[in-house]
Amino acid sequence: MEPLSVRELRDANRAIVDRLRVDHLDEESVLEEAKRLGDSLLLGESYATESVRAYILGDVETAVVNNERARQLLDEHRQDGDPFFLWLVETTSGLTMESQGEVGKALTYFAAAADIGRSARLIDLTARSLMSLGFIANRQSDPVRALGFFLELLHLPDLGDSTTAATYNYLAVLFEDQRQWDLALLYLSEGLARASNLAPDVEGAMRGLYAGLLARTGRFSEAKEALELAGRVTVSGTIYAAQLDESRGRCLYETGDLDQAEKYARQAFSLLTRQGAPSHLGKPAVLLSQILLDTGRAAEVLECMVNFDHSMLPVPQAKDLLLLRLRAHRALGQFEEAAKCHDYFVKLVDQSKLDTHTFYRLHQQLVDAHSLEAQHTTLISRQIELTRLQDELVELMDQVANDLNSPLTTLQLIFDGLSQNQDAATVAKRLPNAWRALERMSQLAELFSAVQEEDEAEPVESARV
Repeated sequence: MEPLSVRELRDANRAIVDRLRVDHLDEESVLEEAKRLGDSLLLGESYATESVRAYILGDVETAVVNNERARQLLDEHRQDGDPFFLWLVETTSGLTMESQGEVGKALTYFAAAADIGRSARLIDLTARSLMSLGFIANRQSDPVRALGFFLELLHLPDLGDSTTAATYNYLAVLFEDQRQWDLALLYLSEGLARASNLAPDVEGAMRGLYAGLLARTGRFSEAKEALELAGRVTVSGTIYAAQLDESRGRCLYETGDLDQAEKYARQAFSLLTRQGAPSHLGKPAVLLSQILLDTGRAAEVLECMVNFDHSMLPVPQAKDLLLLRLRAHRALGQFEEAAKCHDYFVKLVDQSKLDTHTFYRLHQQLVDAHSLEAQHTTLISRQIELTRLQDELVELMDQVANDLNSPLTTLQLIFDGLSQNQDAATVAKRLPNAWRALERMSQLAELFSAVQEEDEAEPVESARV
């Protein structure tokens, strides 16, 4: 057999990347042949291909090293290189940075990838970059900006089913973070209906998330079926396998099987730790902490969280974890540490307040921008309108609850400290904040009473839909 030409090897690299999306275990590589030939463009594209392989298989460190080699070589050929590989290097950089918790850097790389896609008029690549930008924006607790990216994506022409399905997956994650399980399930259902050509990692992630959401809404037999389907397409040892273990653990937790739930939560936590993907640790950490607290092992919660950086997590997961840590500290009588967790939690709440009206206005535009099945469009529109009306009251109730909870927690911690003969200076330094908060409590109580009276006088008709 005659040796392949440089052109043929470059074409082979592109084909390998496409196959890796659907077959993680494809072993073909042209890297050694590229080294032998010494063609820098071919070598750069080969390193980019191997970086993708390493990332998919969960070897983030090797992916970073290979991608940096690819970047250096491909930068020499920006004018005559294939835009696909330039896009691929930026995308892989974004994925590895996101997995390591470097969310700001990830956003920069994904934006650069989107620019390459737009400049080369490559619709599919642009769409995939916009998906990643929406995901990162949601991770930064900016769901309004995330919806903006998804709107731009869904206005692109000639979107394929696989792109649309993957977009629905990201939308499901967004609504999961908003604790709107029904809307998250709806988008996942739409996505999975188009899943025939999805890469296994994407399909496995979607089915695992679907199972977890089904379990949260009490549909346990359907959740079990979804987990079985996810297991068939997910490659062991990858980040996606860890996410599937977390979904298995969540389903078992919701059914009360805490021993098996703990086993899968620990598996997911350990695998993600070994893979150097701290930004994905939030969900298994939350699940494991819930199980440990439910079984009276508060000290183990804190042991698991040693050197755990909350700033690397999506804000909803960081808030959940902080509340669980607060409970663990209080159970152990560590009231000053509990107070620190509480103060950090309040700070995150203040930083992540949702502009509800803008969010649901953009979501309505998103529904209008892309044709869903008629009954689903109607369901979404009704759900949005009902949620919008309810949120006008709920938003105020949340504000009242948060503001009331802050001084009440502060006072409880102070009294707990007094009961434990805590140092008077330590207790006293929290008193001015508690006094100001109590004044705020009085104001909010009056406002809340007035709103509640108005709500009782004028019931919302849409609430009966």
